Amino acid sequence: MTTVVLASASPARLTVLRNAGLDPQVQVSHVDEERLQEEQPELTPRELAHMLAQAKCEEVARTRTEPDQIIIGCDSVFELNGQPFGKPETPEVARERWALMMNNTGTLHTGHHVIYVDPQGQRHVASASCEYRCHHW
Repeated sequence: MTTVVLASASPARLTVLRNAGLDPQVQVSHVDEERLQEEQPELTPRELAHMLAQAKCEEVARTRTEPDQIIIGCDSVFELNGQPFGKPETPEVARERWALMMNNTGTLHTGHHVIYVDPQGQRHVASASCEYRCHHW
C-alpha cells in the first residue's frame, strides 16, 4: 500500500488532498525559508516558490527510508510589483499588504515537488508550478 506524505503544515493543502480521496500522513519540514531566500536573492518569485517546494519535499524525503511512498512538497509566493511576499505574519502586515494590492495585479506562484519511492526503493521525481493572477480593486 502506497503511503502519501504531505510535507506541509498547510490545512488548505491537506483539505485538497483529502477532497481528492487521499488521507496523507503530514510531516512538516523544518526548512528555514527566510535563510534559503536570502542565500539566493536572484531567484524570481516563481523560481523561489519552486525552490522552497523542492527543499521541503527533499528534507522530509531524507527522513523517510521505507519504499512505496509519495512525498509532496508545495510552497506559494505572492508576487506584487516584482517583489515576493510570503504569508503575512500579523493583521497589521496583512492590512499593509492589502493597501499595496489596491488597484494592482498580483500573481500567486505555487511550486509543487513530488518524490515517489517505488516498492523496489527506486526514486522518481517530478516538479510543476502554476500561477494565478488576481486583480484587486
